[in-house]
Formats: sequence, structure tokens, C-alpha cells
Amino acid sequence: MNDFFKDIGVWNIIQKGFTKPIAGIELSNDAVQQLKRNRQLNYKALYYLSIQVQLHVVKKFIHVKIAKEAWKFF
Repeated sequence: MNDFFKDIGVWNIIQKGFTKPIAGIELSNDAVQQLKRNRQLNYKALYYLSIQVQLHVVKKFIHVKIAKEAWKFF
């Protein structure tokens, strides 16, 4: 399964995760763009994690918001 996620470009976000910025802190334009990209990759990873496994496994991690946390259930 790792190879599949590497192929679609989301393995780094699954393996390393990403940190949401602290509320109230202004981000540079580059940081905002990187945050948007990380969020998109995270959602993509969560989507593929949920469709690649059986329903009884999905129910264990459906509540998580970060792909790295979902990966822990495997």
C-alpha cells in the first residue's frame, strides 16, 4: 500500500503529517500556499485511505482529520 501512496504523491503527508498553524498568527504568502497544499494532500490521503480498506477498518479512523493519525490504524 505504501507504493500506491508514494505513486499518487501523498506518502510524505501520511508519514510525516502536517502541523496546523496556531490561530491568530499571520503567515507569509509562501506559508499560506504550503498550508493549502498540505491540506489538499491530507484530504486526498484520507480519501484514498478510506476507499482502499474494508468498512470495518474505516470505522476505526473515520473520526480523524490528519492522514498520519489514520495510518496508525494499519
